[in-house]
Amino acid sequence: MKRPLVIGLLVLALLFVLAGIGAVAFFAVRGADFAFFDVPLVSAIAEESKTLKIDMEKPVTLKVDDDAGDVSIIGGDVTAVEVRIVKTAYAANQSRADETLPNIQYEIRQNGNSLTLIYKLSGRQTREVNTVDFIVTVPTETVGNRQWFWRRGC
Repeated sequence: MKRPLVIGLLVLALLFVLAGIGAVAFFAVRGADFAFFDVPLVSAIAEESKTLKIDMEKPVTLKVDDDAGDVSIIGGDVTAVEVRIVKTAYAANQSRADETLPNIQYEIRQNGNSLTLIYKLSGRQTREVNTVDFIVTVPTETVGNRQWFWRRGC
C-alpha cells in the first residue's frame, strides 16, 4: 500500500515541476506584455506657463533636472524667458488620471540669470510614470549670440 502512495506523490510533484517550467518558458517567450495584464493607459494633460525676467546683457544659464519628460528650447519674439509646462498623468482609467494631475509637482528656480527647471519622480514607480515637459522660449537675440548655457541634470 505504501508503494502506490509514494509513486502517486512523485508523479504529482513531477507535474508541479513541469507546470513551473512551462510557466517560466511562457513568460520568457511572451514577456510581460500579454493581453491579460496589458491594460491600456489613458492620460490627462494640463498646461501652465511662467514668465521669468532676465538681464538681456548677461549670459543666461539653464539647468534642467527632469526625471521624466522632454525639454525644448526655442528662440522667439519675446523680451523675457517664457516657460510652458505640460504635465501628463497616466492611469488605468480617466478618473484616476484626472485625480493624479494636480499632484504632479515641479519647480522653477531663478537666481539672477541662472534658471533651474526641476521635476523629480516621487515614490515607487510603476508603469504609470507621469511626465513634465518644459518648453522654454527665449529671446531670439540671446540664441544667436550664444548667451545660453544649457545643462541636463543638476
